[in-house]
Amino acid sequence: MDQNPEAFFRMDQLEKAVANHERIHFIGIGGVMMSSLALELARRGAHVTGSDRDDSPTAEMLRQHGIPVAVGHKPEYVAGAAVIVRNAAIADTSPDIVYARQTGIPIVERPDVLGHIMREYPRSIGVSGTHGKSTTSGMLTHALICMGKHPTAFLGAPLPEINGTYTLGGSEWFVAESCEYCRSFHYLYPETAVILNVEADHLDYYSGIEEIIGAFRVFASHTPENGIVVVNADNAHAMRAIAGLNRRILTFGTGGGCCAQDIRMENGCAVYTLTEASRSVKSICKCPAATIWTIRWPLLRCSAATGLHRPPLRMPSAPTPACCAGSSAWGHITAPSSSMTTRITPASFYVARQYPNDHS
Repeated sequence: MDQNPEAFFRMDQLEKAVANHERIHFIGIGGVMMSSLALELARRGAHVTGSDRDDSPTAEMLRQHGIPVAVGHKPEYVAGAAVIVRNAAIADTSPDIVYARQTGIPIVERPDVLGHIMREYPRSIGVSGTHGKSTTSGMLTHALICMGKHPTAFLGAPLPEINGTYTLGGSEWFVAESCEYCRSFHYLYPETAVILNVEADHLDYYSGIEEIIGAFRVFASHTPENGIVVVNADNAHAMRAIAGLNRRILTFGTGGGCCAQDIRMENGCAVYTLTEASRSVKSICKCPAATIWTIRWPLLRCSAATGLHRPPLRMPSAPTPACCAGSSAWGHITAPSSSMTTRITPASFYVARQYPNDHS
C-alpha cells in the first residue's frame, strides 16, 4: 500500500541493516506476526532486539532464540537501532516512537516487512477474512507440507507441524494470514487471494461496512492479472468486494461454484453431494457437523479445482492443527469410482487443483 519514495527508502534501510548485520528493533515484538518476522530477520543475519508492553511466553521464546526482549516502551530501548519495525497497535505517541522520530531512526510498518518478504516467492497465498484466517492458513500450510511443497508460512495461530506460527520452507511457496486491520493486507501482493468472509469489524478504524468492503476489494486487486481470487459465495459482502474485478474468480460455499447439495445428517455428520459449476462430481462428502463452516471448508479446498485433469491427491492422515482445535473441520471425501477415502485438509484440493500443471 505504502509505495511512495519514502517507503522504498525505509525498506532499503531495512535491507541494508540485515545485510550489514545491524540492529533492528521490533516495538510490540510479542505479537504473533511480529515475533515471526523477528525470527526471520534474525535468521537472515540481522541483530534483532525487541520490546513490548508486557512480558509473555512469546518474549521468552524469542530470548531462547537469542533475541533480547525488554519490557515497556522506553526511549533507551530503541536508542542505537538502525531501523525500527513497529506493530500497528503502537501509537505515534508511544515514547519509543516519539524518540525514534526525533532522532531520525527509520520506522517500518510490520505488514510492509511481510509484504516485502512475500514478493520473494513466486507462489504466494494470502488468506483474508473477518473470521477463519488462522484456521484456514494453518490447514493450508499443513496441506502443502503433506504435499512436499515445503512452504514458508506466517500464521496467526500455532501449528503443531511447525512448532509455532512461523516456518521457513523452500523458495517457491508462501502462505500468510492477511489481516484487514489498519488495512495491513494492502501491503501484500499475493498470487492467490482468499476471502473467507467480510463483516463489520475493527470499527475503531473503519467507518463502517462499506469502507471494509472497499478494503477487501483493494486486497483482491493486488493479485496479478493472471492471479486467482477465491471467495465465499455465501457471504454477500465478500461477493460485493470482488464484483466486476478483472481477475479469475473462484467461489465456494453452499451456493458457490463449488457447492454442497442434498445436505443431510447421518450419524452426527453432514453428508452432501459436491458439485462444481452446477455439475455433480459424483462424490459423497462427509464431515463432522459442528457448524456450517465444516461444510464450507471442504468446499473451499475444491473451489479452485477448475482445470485439473488428474485424480485428487492422496493426503496422509494427520491430527487437527492446534489452530483448528474444536472446529471439527477435517472431512472425508469418498469417490464412488474407487474405494479410496482420503483424510485431508480443506485446503489440499484448493492448492493442488489451482495449479493443474504441478504434478508433484
